[in-house]
Amino acid sequence: TINVSWLADKLLNAIGDGSQYGVTIHWSIEPEEPLETAGGIKMALATGKLKDQPFILVNGDVWTPFDFAQLTQLQLNDSQAYLLLTDQATHNPTGDFALENGMVKADGTPKY
Repeated sequence: TINVSWLADKLLNAIGDGSQYGVTIHWSIEPEEPLETAGGIKMALATGKLKDQPFILVNGDVWTPFDFAQLTQLQLNDSQAYLLLTDQATHNPTGDFALENGMVKADGTPKY
């Protein structure tokens, strides 16, 4: 499932149902007023396409050279989520999260 908002029509026209790439894509299209991250996740989950399967959430305005295929090797055990942090983007120089003793925190330094 791909959740889209701004320029959704361009993405749908360019990618379609994913069959040309050997995958199936289900689209979750936000209303005209963007729902932001949490609202977009909630809407995508409400489509029922993800069911109880693990999923990867990637914000479209974040770039990282991380190989996301590595995430398929994780053993989730009792963990409900993993958060991959990357250096802050130039458009967000103050970052969003900090790490403290291996735990993600909303405040603290340095920020990622």
